[in-house]
Amino acid sequence: EIKIIAELAGAFGGSIPFNYDHNQLEIEAQSEMRDYYHIINLPAEADTRSWKFGFLNGLLEMTLQKKRNKKISR
Repeated sequence: EIKIIAELAGAFGGSIPFNYDHNQLEIEAQSEMRDYYHIINLPAEADTRSWKFGFLNGLLEMTLQKKRNKKISR
């Protein structure tokens, strides 16, 4: 597994959009006091089809599975 934890103090859990493209994760969030914008480079083995995430007490936790290695049979 690959875990990403971002501190977004004061942000509202229902309004945290994220995008990913070419092994980069982009997180945007807004709170009453400030705006958040983060770009995180994902490792090549991150399976971007398997997102799980939760938001509690200002912490966004995202979990991705690693891609499985396909064995080449001869």
